[in-house]
Amino acid sequence: MINNILALETSQAQCSVALCVGGVVSSRVENVSSQRSRHVLSMIDGVMRDLAFSPTHLDALTWSAGPGSFTGLRVGASVCQALAYVWQLPIIPLSSLLICAQTAVMRSKCCDVQHIAVALDARMGGVYWASFVWRDGRLARIDNDQLLSAKSDVIRARLCPQHSWIGVGDAWELPALQAVRDDVQICSMGVAGDDVLSVTTLPLLARQQLVSTWVFNPVECVPLYVSDATQWKKRQRLFNLS
Repeated sequence: MINNILALETSQAQCSVALCVGGVVSSRVENVSSQRSRHVLSMIDGVMRDLAFSPTHLDALTWSAGPGSFTGLRVGASVCQALAYVWQLPIIPLSSLLICAQTAVMRSKCCDVQHIAVALDARMGGVYWASFVWRDGRLARIDNDQLLSAKSDVIRARLCPQHSWIGVGDAWELPALQAVRDDVQICSMGVAGDDVLSVTTLPLLARQQLVSTWVFNPVECVPLYVSDATQWKKRQRLFNLS
């Protein structure tokens, strides 16, 4: 059982840090955009001082491994690698889409929450996608993390019409998905305090992960990148001139 966890979230526009010591949590959230690397270490120091806590008593590190901002994920991976090496700690990587779904569950506070569709804007006409079902007090996957085309017919094909869906993520606001928005109940994540709630879900999710998913060698702490294999093969053929 792990009790004391340091959590990092750098996959989105904000940089977030949370320290969970037993049932007590201290967190920091800053809108630092591309300057995450300048702030994250001081934020970690801040939550440590808040709880008068020494890193020698940490049980594990956890982080949002992606998909998400390329630069943000590299910063998060580098910080986790360095801290895990110095403090000799295991790392528990978490999907940023899973974190979004868990945050939506905690925000809804409704016992009838069941099917959750997470869609994050991946830019260039793409959507980072995953879907989950809330069952027996925890999230179970329906679709794995993947990159889909930001088209209403593509997204609608992923939504079983027999179920009611909660839609989470900024991609639901894309004009390209306007035709499918009526198929889901949008869970807004843009109000004050959501970023704090998001990072504080990481320790909860980390405790649910199997030890087989933990990373014990810091070198193996790498971002989770998802891509469209079909589009990648097309690009390979396009540029293969030999």
